[in-house]
Amino acid sequence: MSLEVYESLDDNGVQRGPLLDEFIATTHYEPFNKVGTYWTERHPAANRGYPYVGKSLIPRGSDEREMAAPPPNGVLDLQLHPPQRDHLIVTVFIVPVDGPYVVYDLAARRLSDGGATAVYTISNAGGSIISSIQVGHDRTWVRDPKLYALGPLHAGDRIYFGVGRDGDYAYDATEVSFAVALVNP
Repeated sequence: MSLEVYESLDDNGVQRGPLLDEFIATTHYEPFNKVGTYWTERHPAANRGYPYVGKSLIPRGSDEREMAAPPPNGVLDLQLHPPQRDHLIVTVFIVPVDGPYVVYDLAARRLSDGGATAVYTISNAGGSIISSIQVGHDRTWVRDPKLYALGPLHAGDRIYFGVGRDGDYAYDATEVSFAVALVNP
């Protein structure tokens, strides 16, 4: 499976910007994130370490005040923290082989009760949003129970999973979950 991670160039969209180019093999310097082994932008700005995409350190279903965790419990989720502007932090699934694809088991939650909300968007190969989940500051998982048929895709096409600050920028570390499947391989 191939993934790309970057900050979008457009507001609330998935236009590809430079890939996150610095891999940090340790935990994030701010402990509220509960993230380790993450990718971020290499730059000297005061916000070093943001935006980022990484692996949560707390198994799903076991974080303090975490509610409504979707199955399976115990996995270490993908975590995204958006930039301090209306761009998204984007994880891209690169389609490995030609065929019809579906996306399902969409869920997200913010890790902190500070700040307001974040938004998790899922976009098809053309960049159009097919689902959007707004997550609040109460650490509850929000799920989209639908299955989205993306139709026939070609090897190299992309499916986009993005997190944005939703107008507010504070403690936006967001865990996300999704499944992508090739139908009738």
